[in-house]
Amino acid sequence: MRLITTALLAAALFLGAPVCADAAITLKAAYTNVEEHPQADGYALFKKLVEERSKGDIKIELYGSGKFGYADAIMQGLQMGVLTIGGETPGNYSVYDPSIQVLDLPYLFPSYEAAERFFLSKEAFDLTKAFEKKGVTLLGFQHLGYRTIFSNRPIATLEDAKGLKIRTTASRTEIETIKSLGMNPTPMAWGEVYTALQQKTIDGINIDINLAYVNKFHEVCKYVTLSNNNYAPLMIFVSNRQWKKLNADQQKLIKEAFDESLALQRKIIFDNAKVLQKKMEEAGVKFFTLSDEELARWKKATSTVGETVKDIVPLEKQEYVKSLIK
Repeated sequence: MRLITTALLAAALFLGAPVCADAAITLKAAYTNVEEHPQADGYALFKKLVEERSKGDIKIELYGSGKFGYADAIMQGLQMGVLTIGGETPGNYSVYDPSIQVLDLPYLFPSYEAAERFFLSKEAFDLTKAFEKKGVTLLGFQHLGYRTIFSNRPIATLEDAKGLKIRTTASRTEIETIKSLGMNPTPMAWGEVYTALQQKTIDGINIDINLAYVNKFHEVCKYVTLSNNNYAPLMIFVSNRQWKKLNADQQKLIKEAFDESLALQRKIIFDNAKVLQKKMEEAGVKFFTLSDEELARWKKATSTVGETVKDIVPLEKQEYVKSLIK
């Protein structure tokens, strides 16, 4: 009996469940980006708010910089209930619902403000309903920002981009976007990207400025084309198993604290766009802003992507999402 009791106690501690009425609840939250990334700032505020407002009754353990693992490990941890909060981009989780790649469509968001309004809307949350059957529920959207082209040669026109090998995520929508622009999309494991850029195995990467900067990609890519061809959100989920263990007041406290942390994370991401560009320029990186005429060419070139991916993202869903963005 003693052995069984000890095993149950160990399991309860591992799962973050309280073993008595007065014990503090420990919730685990994981994210993949390094501590210098704004995602870490958001999670740090979330931890502070929850622990202060619960008067220490709820503790938050943070696992940043991929210490819990990456996209697959985080989803599995949430489903098993050994992790409470975590998430990744739509492309990384499209295996659970391919149609979520609607959020990767090119030139979907005309501004940061439009993206912010959309990802705070009930309709945006509703797009993730299919994940609830997988054991997770959306807590909120963090932001990475606009994806743009970091490369080892100047790209000022579509002709300049032709034939370049560009690292993308596994999102088919993103892959088709890069392909439509005349480049060769090259999905690659995240841990291999810096070396591949350094050794010129690939010519560049489709990535947002914040993530590129904290991973020092500007050291090996001295040209940036501000194409803003895709927008990258992060879908942050809560484990249904863990959520059900919390009472209504605890859930409310966590949700409110998380929403406040999202506001900080968004602000830093948006503000950093110009700040980091200046820092990279000082480090010798040359930026190209597409002229109105050239940007129109890029948009026209990507206009067929929706038709290409209609088997996984129905055209009706594409038009519905576009109608919500203002």
